[in-house]
Amino acid sequence: MLRRGVGRHEQYANTAMPHPFCGASSSSSASCSRPRRLLFLLILLIVIVLPFPLVKAYPQPRSFFRMAASTSTSPTTTTSDSASTTPIKRQNCNVLIAGGGPAGLAAALCLARRGYSDIHILERNPSASYFEVDKSYLYRIDGRGQRLTGLLGITEQMKEVSITTEEFLDITIVQPDGTVKTVKAPADPSQQTAYWLPRRALLSFLSSQIDKEDCGKAITFHFGVNIEKLVMPRTQGEVEAPGAQATVQVRMGDGTRVEFLSQKVLGCDGMNSKIRTGLADWAAGVSGEAAGVEKETNSKKSKTPRFGLHFINSPSAGLRYKILTLLDDFPLLASTPQNLTVKQTCYSYVGRPTGGYLSPLPPLRLGLLPFKMKNIPRTANIITVPNAPIFSLTTGPEVLAFLKKELPQCDIDRMVSKEEADRFAASPGGYFPRPQYCLETQVVLGGGKERWKEGGMEEGKEGGGIVLMGDAIHAFPPDLGAGVNIALLDVLDFIFALDRSEGDWGQALPLYENLRAPQSRAVCELIPIGFPQQYNHMLPIQKSIKLLGVGMRVALSKAFPWVVAPPVFFMCQDVRLDYSQVWQRARRTTRVLKAVGMALVAAMVWQLWGGRGGGRGLQEGLGCVVGWMGKTRGWLGHGRLGGGGGGGGVM
Repeated sequence: MLRRGVGRHEQYANTAMPHPFCGASSSSSASCSRPRRLLFLLILLIVIVLPFPLVKAYPQPRSFFRMAASTSTSPTTTTSDSASTTPIKRQNCNVLIAGGGPAGLAAALCLARRGYSDIHILERNPSASYFEVDKSYLYRIDGRGQRLTGLLGITEQMKEVSITTEEFLDITIVQPDGTVKTVKAPADPSQQTAYWLPRRALLSFLSSQIDKEDCGKAITFHFGVNIEKLVMPRTQGEVEAPGAQATVQVRMGDGTRVEFLSQKVLGCDGMNSKIRTGLADWAAGVSGEAAGVEKETNSKKSKTPRFGLHFINSPSAGLRYKILTLLDDFPLLASTPQNLTVKQTCYSYVGRPTGGYLSPLPPLRLGLLPFKMKNIPRTANIITVPNAPIFSLTTGPEVLAFLKKELPQCDIDRMVSKEEADRFAASPGGYFPRPQYCLETQVVLGGGKERWKEGGMEEGKEGGGIVLMGDAIHAFPPDLGAGVNIALLDVLDFIFALDRSEGDWGQALPLYENLRAPQSRAVCELIPIGFPQQYNHMLPIQKSIKLLGVGMRVALSKAFPWVVAPPVFFMCQDVRLDYSQVWQRARRTTRVLKAVGMALVAAMVWQLWGGRGGGRGLQEGLGCVVGWMGKTRGWLGHGRLGGGGGGGGVM
């Protein structure tokens, strides 16, 4: 049986005191005008409340630039009107996995190790080695994801081609005037080593491990597949009956239409999952509710249909990105052609300023993450607001001219080829989705061997079901580098549930849902308060406020660690905490800071409107707050405020 590696904060004197604004004594405080008092309170509220990153996303003046809907980064495949006349083939299989990404390949390998055979993987890309430029980003696999990569035996291979967090400590920023400076990367080197590697490398290691263990006899790949629809058994009774099968309708790369029938289906087909959509349509038909209803939430409760998505607002949602493939051995600066860049170093090229402190458009930035792999070109990320001028370019020469203008410090001719400029102009790129999660992750088909033993089910039959994993149940911007890690944890918990239930899917799937649903919600709730300002898309004043809030939380967490948690970005690097524990600690800290801020405002109001003691009142109020925060350390130690475990605490 696998073990989950997830672990479980008086009296006032009558002496006249000078008034803080006009200098008058308390007996003549009426001479201080009310507008000045109101102005003082307004400033106090701004200083206390705004710097703290609250659970809700900070309102963005440029929010109308964001895309409101989730947008797929992959090109869609259209079907012709002649589809209805195309002959349909049918194929039965034991296990059907929709999606050949990290979650799909890892799940197939784990199931093959446990004796499952006749496993079919449906993948949209034309081949296993297909290089998708718009998905040539890097994964950051931390200790959470390494729980599964270690189990699969690929961690050692990852180490050989990855940049570790111990190596990724600095970021080299290159300004338009040629100034070069180095800043510290926002990482905690004291935490468990994390590995940065290209997505292509992780998929290659998983595929190689499947070949190495001779799982090819059990696993069959289908490439160039467009999944069209999931069809459930028509009635609920058929779903619960032994032998009930789901049908997945697909179009193969050669245009052939095929219906795969299976009692065990894993939906790892991404954010716009056809498997989840089919489950939502089926659930709507069973319950009589409207299908496809979306839920708007920022920690607010509302009813959502089964398999419906819960959406959360986030400052980074809707940002558009494109990826630019770079030539090898290009110089750091155009003025120093002999000084070449190094692949193992992280660079950030900053474009010309586009305006003042309140400019609605940020300058262009090229982000070059470090990597070690050979025979793979280096890429640069361009992430900015959707209406940025670079996204309106339609030809390669326009792209090259624009880059030369906006990045005068770069030798563009040695960085970008003409062919790549043409490809970049034609590429649609992608959009960061709004954080979204689905709390329903499974449907049992055919019951389980214990449930149907008396009904005549053959010995050894374990039933089946539909299971959702990865982006199909949680998708969000890459602010915290959590996407691949939580997807790998989905697979790990699925295998844990199967082992614990001795292969009985009827028992394993509900257990899997109970384990993963809280994590799916927690990681999406963390995105708006994590590190959304890293893309430089905010107004400078907004970014300053966000950074001020982060700095204040860092300082307060060091002064009062038993009641104030560090910022979310740093807590997520502590792999001893799961995402629900991080969210609980962040919410508790927000409530404590709100309470302290309200107490300070109340003390100031009391001082200005009829309070006695003048400045002593505020000083004593601050003393009481600090004293209370000190006492909470003792209370937490006796379990009066803490929830116990590895990050419970007060909600």
